[in-house]
Amino acid sequence: MLRIDYNILFTIVNLLILFWALRRFLFKPVREIMEKRADDIRNSFEEADQDRREAEEYKEQCRKQLGNIDEAKKQAQEEARRDAAKEYNRILADARKEAARIIQESKERAAAAADEERRQAESDIVKMIKSAAAKIAESEDDSKMYDDFLREVNQEK
Repeated sequence: MLRIDYNILFTIVNLLILFWALRRFLFKPVREIMEKRADDIRNSFEEADQDRREAEEYKEQCRKQLGNIDEAKKQAQEEARRDAAKEYNRILADARKEAARIIQESKERAAAAADEERRQAESDIVKMIKSAAAKIAESEDDSKMYDDFLREVNQEK
């Protein structure tokens, strides 16, 4: 039969003390370390999620800023085109005015030169008529006078 003696009782007490000591000094610190490690991992995941969300927000802000920059670039290009067109039209108008002034001055000079040529021609004609009239008065023969007139006209050319 089963005999219960003091050895079994001491063995049971020893086992209970050993169980309590292991639980207190081994299992509890290991469990705390494992819980702390699990909390650290959870916190790392939460921080990673937060960082990912912040990165996405920053990425979206960058996209918006790039869109704004593209729009500003287009506006600046359009404004530069308008300014260039205005400057082109102004330069073209100035050039047309200058061309009209030059043409007007040229017309005035040409008219003045034509008037001078006309006066000179009139003066030459008057001289020739006077010369011819003087020769007519001197000359007796019309054919001789005609020949002299033709010679004189040919010499002046």
